Amino acid sequence: MPPWAGTQVWPFTKDGILANTPNASGVYALWTGETWVYVGESNDILRRLLELFGNPGPCIAKYVALVFGYELFSTEAQRVARQDQLIRELLPACNQPLG
Repeated sequence: MPPWAGTQVWPFTKDGILANTPNASGVYALWTGETWVYVGESNDILRRLLELFGNPGPCIAKYVALVFGYELFSTEAQRVARQDQLIRELLPACNQPLG
């Protein structure tokens, strides 16, 4: 797969999340400009993005004007494999390096 084959891009705001994110299984990414900030996976992307928006943690909170997108995957194995691939390729600032 290409480095990022996700959806179109939306602002990482509560309204942006609620209007554009399904209760679905997949991988999501947060970025700003040319900086990849965070890549994660969840069986409910909507719930997870709302959690991150409400409690972003110190690393993600440093970035302003974040946007997000996602890729849908039906199984946990697919999600985890794609998340790991994206972290290795994109080197997001707030993900721990994979061993």
